[in-house]
Amino acid sequence: MIFAAAAIMGLTGFAIFTADVPPALAYVLCLAFSAGGGMLPATVLACGALFVSDIARMGAANGMIVQGAHLGQLLGPPAFAFAVAHLGGWAAAMWPLAAGAAGAMVLALFLGIDERRLAAAGASS
Repeated sequence: MIFAAAAIMGLTGFAIFTADVPPALAYVLCLAFSAGGGMLPATVLACGALFVSDIARMGAANGMIVQGAHLGQLLGPPAFAFAVAHLGGWAAAMWPLAAGAAGAMVLALFLGIDERRLAAAGASS
């Protein structure tokens, strides 16, 4: 789900900021972008319990997840502002968005590998 949400956000965000998108299509793409973005926090917080070694550490894990989200909210706007101001207007906003989505997709793949490893270890014990 994390990979799918990041892919939805990356693809729709990339399309939203292309120069020749009609306003009605841009609106529909924004709705799809928001739907993908809404899937991320719930999925990440729900899956946190899968990756902690002890349930007593769940609070710390949730804190790290929330801190990561806040770090994105802190660094995202300046990245977009830099892209828009220095790389060619609003169409350039697709690049930091695509980079963030690609990074989230790579992290989701690593989480999937770790999840399969944990499932295999649990099945063998």
